[in-house]
Amino acid sequence: DGAIHRAAGPELLGECKTLNGCKTGQAKKTGGYKLPSKNVIHTVGPRGEKPDLLQSCYEQSLEIALKENLRSVAFPCISTGIYGYPQEAAALIALKTVRTILEKNSDNFDRNKIVFLLVRGKFSHIGFETSNESFRSNPYLFMCLVKEDLLISV
Repeated sequence: DGAIHRAAGPELLGECKTLNGCKTGQAKKTGGYKLPSKNVIHTVGPRGEKPDLLQSCYEQSLEIALKENLRSVAFPCISTGIYGYPQEAAALIALKTVRTILEKNSDNFDRNKIVFLLVRGKFSHIGFETSNESFRSNPYLFMCLVKEDLLISV
């Protein structure tokens, strides 16, 4: 969150203050300001292992993307950092949830435009290897490994 705010500039924080907060599992949209993206969808992941709330983060985020006609989305590894969600379980929830939504709304997203950002050392690649079939069989999913500010497609 801090990195996004630093990169986007103070205008992002100003807009966030007008949103009246965001509860765990909810999502809200702001402008992207100085970021290369036009919008930022903010979501609050659960502390600890709460699969329904984590699933809701992905559902709510994609619901906003659909409502606002945003055709591409990039996801970080929600709740797997300081919030302590088990990494492999989080990866499987992310893939299952996003895949289900894509199957129902495939015409609303550009091909290869649902991106998962994996940070080595912070997020288990195991969950994505376990579910790698989701990437091969779904042309809308694209996975990136983030290493020292480089995006490497997988």
